[in-house]
Amino acid sequence: MAGNNGSLRVIKKDIDFIVDDFVENCIMLAWMRRDKNVVDEVNVLMDEAYDLGEDLRGRVNQAPRIAKGESRKEHSAAVKAHFKALGDDMLKGFDGLFDRLSEVAKK
Repeated sequence: MAGNNGSLRVIKKDIDFIVDDFVENCIMLAWMRRDKNVVDEVNVLMDEAYDLGEDLRGRVNQAPRIAKGESRKEHSAAVKAHFKALGDDMLKGFDGLFDRLSEVAKK
């Protein structure tokens, strides 16, 4: 997967989609509530979502390169582990952000 630039592009687009979806939810909540405290909290969450997205996109570009003497099997395992960790962090990070947005919406 990591050797294919098309796959990397798809991963980056997926990250952008999730960030955009989260930000859209934030904007809708801020617009519906129009409360300064809610808007301030939503702005913080949007900043965190952008930061998370940038971190994840940067990590996509840091996929392990094949080292001299490394077997294809070892390299493949390292790449898979890298992208599994990236995917886990993406799910955990955005799940936490959506949970926090839900708490703001309950106020």
